[in-house]
Amino acid sequence: MPVIFALPVLVGCATGTPEVEDESASLPEITAQGFSDVKAELNFETGTATTPISEYLTNLDFGTEVLFAQARETLVTECMTAAGHNYTGLTSVDWGSLQPQEDRIFGRWDRVSAAEFGSMMDETRGVPKTTTVEQGVEFNSALALCQEEAAVDPVLGPLSEDLSQLTLADRILGNASTLAENSDAGREATESFTACMEEKSIVLDPASGYMSSEYTDLGKDAEIAAAVGEADCNVDTGRVQKLYDLRAQYEAAYIEKYEAQLGDVLAHKQEVHAQLRAIIDDVS
Repeated sequence: MPVIFALPVLVGCATGTPEVEDESASLPEITAQGFSDVKAELNFETGTATTPISEYLTNLDFGTEVLFAQARETLVTECMTAAGHNYTGLTSVDWGSLQPQEDRIFGRWDRVSAAEFGSMMDETRGVPKTTTVEQGVEFNSALALCQEEAAVDPVLGPLSEDLSQLTLADRILGNASTLAENSDAGREATESFTACMEEKSIVLDPASGYMSSEYTDLGKDAEIAAAVGEADCNVDTGRVQKLYDLRAQYEAAYIEKYEAQLGDVLAHKQEVHAQLRAIIDDVS
């Protein structure tokens, strides 16, 4: 039975990440003029988006997260087998079928998920998280040791550390998202969304601008109704498509500006994936 996968917070690249510029400095604001034809690809069934920066991301790339988890579980499985335990954290997961969680950078917009889970994330998505408590003390003691051993693996250990670093691609995504929301078109889209929420009598959190977290205290039916209303308003007003399109356009502008540096970032991402696959293939 699989265990809780203790993954690193994937927010960067691996050893040797190219030095782009002062990591503490903010990226300059940029105009998206000339990139109006760039559009985001939205999957309304899963609430996920693909934008120009997606291929450069490591930390927010679900494929990288899955590869890291699979590599780690490969090492843990090998260790547990050597210790005489039947550990199924690797074989119990269909790694190729895993789906990412809804991207809520611009609020909820997966209507199906909202109708079933309300404000909560769909726990059937993402890297599986279960427990092995029922396997007993001896099994879990051995598992803890094997997990520690995997964490200091000469390849996986440094990758875990380096994947905690911010990359240029991450910064571009963050900047582009902010610029999209703060643009005239972005503000107009949000105004339409807010009006829609008010028409549905959904109370907004003054800080986030989305459904109040207090709906979770009113029972599941009230929480689901508010979450569905938020998803409906985001989709029906066109806000979510507009904001992702705007973000995609700002990303395209940044990509043009930092083309050479991002080429290095992409090459490094491919190196990370190659190292993770090597762990998986070497033990498999």
